Amino acid sequence: ISSDGTEFEVERNIAEKSKLIKDLTEESGGDVIPLPNVNAKTLEKIIEFCKHLDKNEYVFLDQPLQSTDLTQLVDKWYADFIDVEKEEVFDIVMAANYLNIPALFDLSSAKIASNIKDKPIDDVREYLVLKNDFTEEEYKKSIVYNIDRIRFQIFTALFGAVVLLIFTLGGLFNFLAEIVVSTTS
Repeated sequence: ISSDGTEFEVERNIAEKSKLIKDLTEESGGDVIPLPNVNAKTLEKIIEFCKHLDKNEYVFLDQPLQSTDLTQLVDKWYADFIDVEKEEVFDIVMAANYLNIPALFDLSSAKIASNIKDKPIDDVREYLVLKNDFTEEEYKKSIVYNIDRIRFQIFTALFGAVVLLIFTLGGLFNFLAEIVVSTTS
């Protein structure tokens, strides 16, 4: 039963794609499972996914994603299934987490990740509806800090390369000097 009171009749093997439902049915033996955190629209979509999953293997995605185009990463059915509006993806990922359906959680998380991958931080905040709680001064300090940290890392790497070059050249000069001394003696 969904949070809005809609009752769905689902075969046990399909329902038990959810580890939560499987645990609840094993504990209670009951056939009616209330799901107060999942609305009917989302639950219907989840049932569709579980029915497909029952007959088709889902291959978990490598992290980080290699592409923002899910059609390059998963079977067409899965890419089409999760090609929904942002709010619906958020509902699905929350429900997949609550119901403990790892394949659906992986797919819906990948959809969100593909939508924010390689985007500027302001676009990510907007997509995820996150408030920027930095003051303008804190924001500028964080940028300066990160730039200074990157400069230090570059300096350290270059310094290490120069030291390595000096030691390499020093060894080469010693080797050449030994050859010159041995040929002149």
